[in-house]
Amino acid sequence: MQLLVKSRGVRHPQHLPHLTEELILYWAELHYQRMGTWPKYDAGPIWRGGGETWAQVDNALRLGKRKLPGGSSLAKFLTSQGDGTGVREGVENYRQH
Repeated sequence: MQLLVKSRGVRHPQHLPHLTEELILYWAELHYQRMGTWPKYDAGPIWRGGGETWAQVDNALRLGKRKLPGGSSLAKFLTSQGDGTGVREGVENYRQH
């Protein structure tokens, strides 16, 4: 596995980067701008997501992986940000960092 990580850029499943709510909101906004819909867990690869998929994000939100608290889902998380317009506030916060 280490050879694949070094020579081919394959991500090691035990060493995935931490996720933040702000980053997820930023990716969701990019998805909305490109597709006209908010992402769902089965939306595939995240554009400009460095190899992440929406299913991986959903899984991390559900199980509390990658420094996320758990007990949620992508749908619940995005809904908790408001009716869609609330997502933009989180995006602005991410862009300021």
